[in-house]
Parts: sequence; C-alpha cells; structure tokens
Amino acid sequence: PGVVPSVFSSFPEPPPKKIRRPPRDRSKADYRNLAVQTLEEVEEEDHSDAECTADLLLDTTNLMEAEHSAFQDQIAALQEKVCALEVEKEALYEHVFCAERILEDQDLLQFFTGFSSKNMFMACFNFLHPSAESMRMWRGSQTNFD
Repeated sequence: PGVVPSVFSSFPEPPPKKIRRPPRDRSKADYRNLAVQTLEEVEEEDHSDAECTADLLLDTTNLMEAEHSAFQDQIAALQEKVCALEVEKEALYEHVFCAERILEDQDLLQFFTGFSSKNMFMACFNFLHPSAESMRMWRGSQTNFD
C-alpha cells in the first residue's frame, strides 16, 4: 500500500561457499617387502664402538663450539644494539617536555615558572596544593552555581 520495494537488498548476499576438494587417497604402508636382518647378520657387521663413540663425541664437541661461537657473536651484536638504543634514548630525552626535566634544569625552571630554584617552586607548590585540591573548576554551561 504505497510502499515501493528497494532495489538495494537490506542484507548483503553471503559469499559463495567454497567447494572442498576430495581427500587424497592414502595408501597403506606395504610391510611385506621390507628387508629384515637376522641377528647373525647384524653381529657379522663390523662395528667399532670405540670409533663410533669417539667420532660422535668429536662431532658433538665441534657442534657445541660452533653454537657457542654463534651465540657469543649474537650476544655481542645485541649488546652493541643496546648501547646504541641507550644513546638514542638520551638524545630523545632532551626533546621531552615534562615536569621532571624542568625541575632538574635550573634554566628551564626559571624560564617556565619564574622561580629561581626547585626548593622555592616546591615551597609554593606545597603551600597552594591543599586549596587547589578543593578548587571548583568552571566547565562552561555545564557548571551549576546552586
């Protein structure tokens, strides 16, 4: 009754469903063709336990020394990076505008507050602080003067 349907749908059309590929055919392992050694064949093979152990220890030692050297290089590089970041932090700190920095620098304290020393500034601050805590701030038209 007097209402024209919109050409725009009120709900977005769902994205088309993805068609899954069928699962791959998994073949079962064929254990029938595996070569099996008998105990006699294993005993016949020449295994020098002392040589294998010595080679294994030598390889392990070489590997550990290489890893240790790599870790030492990595530690040295990270220590250099830490030093560089500390220098950068100090350089950036010079550009920060904060109360701690102003209170530390006598010239900045004089420029921004007019006080000649930190002790004079703190004395004035401690004197005004109790009355400043109970001060009502004006908030424009939101302020109620009842």
